Amino acid sequence: MITSSLNNKNNIQQHHSVTSEDNNSSMKWTDFLSSINYSERIFSFNLSKRKKRIFCCFCNNNADGSSNGSSVISFFEYLFSFITIINILLLLFILQGLFGLSSSFILLYTAGDSVLKNTRQFQQIQIQLFVNHELTEFIETTSLMAEHLKYQLKHLPFNLRDDISWIRLFQYYFTIYSDPINSVYFSKRNDEFIMLTKEDSTYSLKRSNATNYLEWRKLNLTEQISYDYFEKRETFQVDDTPFYPTSRSWFKFYFEKNNTFTRWTDLFVSIRGQWGFTLTMPVYVNKTVTNNTFIESPIYEDKSNINPDTLYGIIGIRLNLNGINDFLNRTFSEDLDFVMIINSKADIIGVSSRHSRNDSGLVEGLALKEIKELDLLSWIGRPLFANNSDNTISIGNETHFVLSGDNFGVIDVQFTVITDSYGLDWAVVIGVPIKTFGEEIFGGSGVISLVVFIIVFVLGMSTLLITVKVISIPLHKIYKQMVDLVRFKGIYKHENNRLSVFYDVRNMQKSIKAMKRGIRTFTRYVPEIIVKHSMNSKESSEYGKIGMSLRHMSVLFIDITNFTILVETTDTTTFLTIITEYFSAMCQVIENNQGLVDKFIGDAVMAFFNESSFPIENHEIQACQTALDTFKVLHELNANWKLCGYPELDIHIGINSGNMLCGNIGSDNRMNFTVVGYAVNIASRLEVLNKTFNERILIGKDTYEKVKDKFICYFVDYIVLKGKDKGIPIYSVICDIKDATELQIELCKNLETIYRLLISFEFKKMTDLCKTLYEKSHCKIVENLLNRSIVLRHLKETTEITVKDIALKNEE
Repeated sequence: MITSSLNNKNNIQQHHSVTSEDNNSSMKWTDFLSSINYSERIFSFNLSKRKKRIFCCFCNNNADGSSNGSSVISFFEYLFSFITIINILLLLFILQGLFGLSSSFILLYTAGDSVLKNTRQFQQIQIQLFVNHELTEFIETTSLMAEHLKYQLKHLPFNLRDDISWIRLFQYYFTIYSDPINSVYFSKRNDEFIMLTKEDSTYSLKRSNATNYLEWRKLNLTEQISYDYFEKRETFQVDDTPFYPTSRSWFKFYFEKNNTFTRWTDLFVSIRGQWGFTLTMPVYVNKTVTNNTFIESPIYEDKSNINPDTLYGIIGIRLNLNGINDFLNRTFSEDLDFVMIINSKADIIGVSSRHSRNDSGLVEGLALKEIKELDLLSWIGRPLFANNSDNTISIGNETHFVLSGDNFGVIDVQFTVITDSYGLDWAVVIGVPIKTFGEEIFGGSGVISLVVFIIVFVLGMSTLLITVKVISIPLHKIYKQMVDLVRFKGIYKHENNRLSVFYDVRNMQKSIKAMKRGIRTFTRYVPEIIVKHSMNSKESSEYGKIGMSLRHMSVLFIDITNFTILVETTDTTTFLTIITEYFSAMCQVIENNQGLVDKFIGDAVMAFFNESSFPIENHEIQACQTALDTFKVLHELNANWKLCGYPELDIHIGINSGNMLCGNIGSDNRMNFTVVGYAVNIASRLEVLNKTFNERILIGKDTYEKVKDKFICYFVDYIVLKGKDKGIPIYSVICDIKDATELQIELCKNLETIYRLLISFEFKKMTDLCKTLYEKSHCKIVENLLNRSIVLRHLKETTEITVKDIALKNEE
């Protein structure tokens, strides 16, 4: 048992080289003890969520829990918490990527304009070659067909008035020249008209009747045309609009005196509203057409007879403008502004533009608004379109210039003229937008490249981040485990974490596990509060020094009844099993009620409440609640032990509250964190007195005053402890006041009345009240007090007594 008391104060003062001053001294011994405090560090930081700010306060607590002062950590210390190896490595990798990106951008920017210019010129040359090749093939095919027709009419017998011969001739030429010819027709001076037209993959024959309405029907190129073909009227469909070829511009042209040559017509609109472009060939005969007396063969050699009067008809070869627009659309790319074909009158033959794409293959209107705004001919002049007298196609007169405008920006234009012997006056115009390197990167297709680059960069950084994270996760877990160790969290928690694949990290994990095992073992010998303080203290040796402070606390002693007999009559295995389960259960109950286990004294457990690190406002109530809970737990243990054939245990508890010294006591090499003082001694004596009064839980006067409204407490007696002169009342804790019966509540009140009668020497009233209560309850406490009242009443009648005489002497 603890026998230390306040009489040991001088020894403690000598150990600290502190001498007690007289009454006039400015510092008393109790003041000195109360000044020995420990700073507590309050650390609030959520590293994973980063939702809380970091505060770190150091508070000097007095005995009453008040604060002498506090300071807040600076903002720079908050920033320092982010300076970790993983974060530095990650930052370095990010900076390396940014530096690489910046240097690449600077290198490309310095050489970018030159590269873009060369690329632009290469695109123009490439597109020009392709368009020139397609157009050359386009025009050569038409010209070859025209020369073929001339030869056919000049050297071979042919009846100009026979429509069947014309149809067979057109069938023959369409099998040879399918592309890019759209239709071939022969129109007579008397407005008779016959035409073979290709529509998609089918062919149709059109012929004007006697009333100048066009009849038409589908025709197969391999179909044999007989002379009764036109007699099958039911196979033809008739248009509802009359057609007069001689009124068309391409026919009227040859009514003028000097217009006797084969030529390309201007862009015109057909009767169906379709744009057309035709190579026309006049057919002359040797007599005046009005006489109808001419030979069947046309005239090409005798120039003297070629005049408007001898004009018999016109052969027309119409080009497929759909084909022109199709290959221009195939040629066009998003890097271009436009590709188009125009004539000397600025009529657009075909165009493909990023402003307006003509996917149907027809140019609606004479010119697109955006293209007309360029006003190309005003830049290059009409003289570029010079007729070619040779029977060849000429590609030349190339012009290169730059246009700029608010609507289309800056455009690099390449203008190439194409002519032939039939008066072709086309030009291929290719416009490429001029962009700076910055515009190329941040606009148009460059945005896609930039986005792709950013995506690749982000994916690379994400891969890097994941790799760093994989490395940092075990390190972060180790850091968290170290923080938990410092905060004394998770020490007793069983962890089955997998070891890292990294050798050095795995060794750190093993070391932390070994450290946890050591701390767990250490806390079984040393109070947990000491370990926490020593690990959390600002100075590593702060809690390794001797020092105690005066503090109002509650102390509890639990002792096993007849422990010696239990040891002697029980085998070792059974004894260790019972005592281990018993101590584990008692410690758990104490910790659940915010108490701290001080030590095991043989079979006894010593615990205290309201230590400075774990302040409790109603520590007296917590101590008494702990006592009641221990009996509940012990009842369950005894039931289990009984089933196993083990002996059952019974315990006694002593509790007292008051000012006591709390802290480290011992030698320089070995110390003990405990509480000492008169209040502690009383608690130890009360535990022993349970046997004398046959009670389970005895408490002192100071404890009773704090818990009397919470628990049913019976006054037991007024005693004088061994070595003391002054008596103290002691009480027995019965149960929570909420669980008490009416008889228990009545006994509690009347026993307190008996205590007041006892100390006021009214022994007769005390005797009468005890008799009444005993008859109701047969309570052992009442019986003892009844006997005491009789003895004191007799003593009072014989001698004069004092307060000291009424106290029961206790020599234990």
